[in-house]
Amino acid sequence: MKGVSKAYDAKLLVKQLEVEVGRPMTISVASKAISIILKWIEQSVILSDNKIDDVVIAIYPALIKFLSKKIDLVEFKSEFELEKEWDISALLEQLEIGGLIIAEESAIRVIEVCLSWVKESAELSESPYDDVIAVIIPVVIKPLSDAINGISEEIESEIELDEE
Repeated sequence: MKGVSKAYDAKLLVKQLEVEVGRPMTISVASKAISIILKWIEQSVILSDNKIDDVVIAIYPALIKFLSKKIDLVEFKSEFELEKEWDISALLEQLEIGGLIIAEESAIRVIEVCLSWVKESAELSESPYDDVIAVIIPVVIKPLSDAINGISEEIESEIELDEE
């Protein structure tokens, strides 16, 4: 997308998700989608045999809160717990509760768009806290790409971010 001039531009995320789901979306729903996806990844990693460094998992809940506060996004508050790691149907249920109803086929692209937006924004930002985010996202993407066919280890998207 052209014309974006700052990291964590929620309007850019909304536009990209609208392209993927084929209908209008609000910033609130887009922000809940990020929060839900991050919580789903966290729980899946904890349940899976592919253990990530305990420090990364310990930092992960703080990452969700940090992103929610930093960019005034709505953190999705839910007590959902996965019974099986990488359960796309459980993710879709939580996204629906958060206001985003999508088909299973769209889930992979929605995950990729959200993670790419966070990763690229963190890389653009000059905050040292964002450097941590830029490191954590690729670490959790590896088990995600191993577990779910179609998720690329190199999360890339058509999102174009320009430095301020």
